[in-house]
Amino acid sequence: MAVMQGRLSFWAAVRVMAPLARANREHARQVIEATARHGLSSREWRNWFEAYQGANQVVRQLS
Repeated sequence: MAVMQGRLSFWAAVRVMAPLARANREHARQVIEATARHGLSSREWRNWFEAYQGANQVVRQLS
């Protein structure tokens, strides 16, 4: 839905949110809602996801 509504690029949906949603669907939904107002570019999404992957559980819940 976020892609169709223009809140998330196709690249971010496939490369970032799909893997995240497979691991934790609710957290993926929260991330989309929290970042939708910022209009992140594909590069920003990539950087965010790299940082997210390297973060511990506490930091992930704050992102």
